[in-house]
Amino acid sequence: MLDIYEVEVNGRLATLQLSEEDAKERGLKKSDTVAAKREAAEAAAESKTRAEAEAQRVADDDAKAKADAKAKADAEAKAAAVPANKARTPASK
Repeated sequence: MLDIYEVEVNGRLATLQLSEEDAKERGLKKSDTVAAKREAAEAAAESKTRAEAEAQRVADDDAKAKADAKAKADAEAKAAAVPANKARTPASK
């Protein structure tokens, strides 16, 4: 079975179809094949995407927590600003 390798030959990038024996003679491994490199790049991109999504989720959670805390503080400040409704009537004196 032939595998496709992308290697540098005389300073130029070349694509070669090599058998396992030929690849060994050139010092190439299965991880040097085009397919293996493509899979590694896709896995790295997926990992990066997951990390970015997690960072965004954390940032959104922090923003929501800050907004909730501000809303609670505003509500408490508003409640404290309203004076107690004490009517000064002859019955309450």
